[in-house]
Amino acid sequence: MSHRPFVLWTVLATAVLLTGARPLSAQPLAPRPQAEEDWQVIYIGENRIGYSHTTRREITVNDQRLVRWSENLRMQFKRFGQQFSQKISMQIDESLTNELQSFRMESLESNDRTVRVSGTVRGNRLELITNLAGKSFESSRIWKPGTRSMVYERELIRQGLRTQGQRASFDMYMPMTNKVIAVRMEVAGPLTTKLHDGTRKRLTRLRPIQPDLPVVSSYADADGRVLKTETEFFGKMMTTYSVSREVALQEIAGAELDIAVATLVPVHTRDKNNKLVAASIPKALERQRITYRIRVPGVDPRPYFLADANQTVRSVNDETIELTVTRPNEPRAQRTQAVSSDYTKATRFLQSTDPRVVDHARRAAGGAVGNLQISRKLESYVHQKVGKSNFSTAMASAAEVAKSMEGDCTEHAVLLAAMLRARRIPSRVAIGVVYVDSRAAFGGHAWTEAYIDGQWYPLDAMLGKGGIGPAHIKMAQSSFADDAPAPVASFFPLMSVLGKMQVEVVSVK
Repeated sequence: MSHRPFVLWTVLATAVLLTGARPLSAQPLAPRPQAEEDWQVIYIGENRIGYSHTTRREITVNDQRLVRWSENLRMQFKRFGQQFSQKISMQIDESLTNELQSFRMESLESNDRTVRVSGTVRGNRLELITNLAGKSFESSRIWKPGTRSMVYERELIRQGLRTQGQRASFDMYMPMTNKVIAVRMEVAGPLTTKLHDGTRKRLTRLRPIQPDLPVVSSYADADGRVLKTETEFFGKMMTTYSVSREVALQEIAGAELDIAVATLVPVHTRDKNNKLVAASIPKALERQRITYRIRVPGVDPRPYFLADANQTVRSVNDETIELTVTRPNEPRAQRTQAVSSDYTKATRFLQSTDPRVVDHARRAAGGAVGNLQISRKLESYVHQKVGKSNFSTAMASAAEVAKSMEGDCTEHAVLLAAMLRARRIPSRVAIGVVYVDSRAAFGGHAWTEAYIDGQWYPLDAMLGKGGIGPAHIKMAQSSFADDAPAPVASFFPLMSVLGKMQVEVVSVK
């Protein structure tokens, strides 16, 4: 029953809207056992970082025949020297034609932080319940009949999608990002590939063909069993292999891999002979303007970098852009344009009405007058009070940070965003990379933007300098609204190119 561990789609998928692909016609499935199971081992590069165990069985619920998939996944690696581990359990109930009926997901991190999400399809709505920071949040979204579950890719292979050039398209719901993505798959042809035990086997390769999705190659045998997958992950190769239970449960060696350090992007410049050489950017955070040349081999980088009042993007060629980042001007009193309530209201992730968040915002603001001064006071407060860099959490909510007062850049960003809203200042979270002076390289980062006097003004509570300069490169932004894609989806542009991008400094002012 081997297939790709379906929760890995969380870090592999990007939402797209595509039309014109030919759908796969419905075909009856071949008889199969009532219960099946599969074990897979997960590698990033040469490091084994985890395993997954998946079971499939047919059940009857309210006289309806369903297929229930259950998966338990464990991953372990390092982030800037601190161990990060995560256990994810997922249960999916689908119809016999792979239409999603319901799901339940639980994520447990190394610091015992737990997040639970469940969803049930009722007519034309998907009703969701999220348990986060000790509270339960209910929401719903429009549901389109025929939307598939995350295991449908495996069914395509079982249904005979194995001839080179064959294509199929379908809509698939991603529980961990709360997105429906339009997937287009293609059989790329038979290839000989190496398996976990060192043997080589000729298998059918299936991969997505839309450019906005990471290339995830699945290798299936003649019986439709997926024995291996390959995916680019932060510039490295994430590989899964179908293995025995004994092999999967061997001690995880992921502690040897430091994802954060491995994905730092060194800085280069041109010498007098026009050759690229390693370089640094002295006082990068204090500069007024820096122009970069960014290259992502084999990829058009334009969709991954935002253009705004402080960042301009110019195409150089199909895989290179010139990016000019300017220090933002201070907001000046002017007629403020209306801003969406998505940036002002409390959400399940930015709990701006949480008593601790409100109290932190009140104490931080003190007697400050004017939104710019208040915003800077809040930034300074978060910088000083959230003093422990804790990389054991993937991403905590504002209420959780307000209680623990620890975390990395994402925790600083979400707490500041919620505190700003508590003071009735619109806010959002920005995602991208920042120059790390001690390593002469760029690393993944998150910060906050406040809407002040008609403009979005960036603040970085991790640095606490009252604003940012041209050492921050923005790739995405999000309101973290309840009806928006889950916060993790905002990091997909970063995940798609970090580890592959090359940065050249063209000019510094």
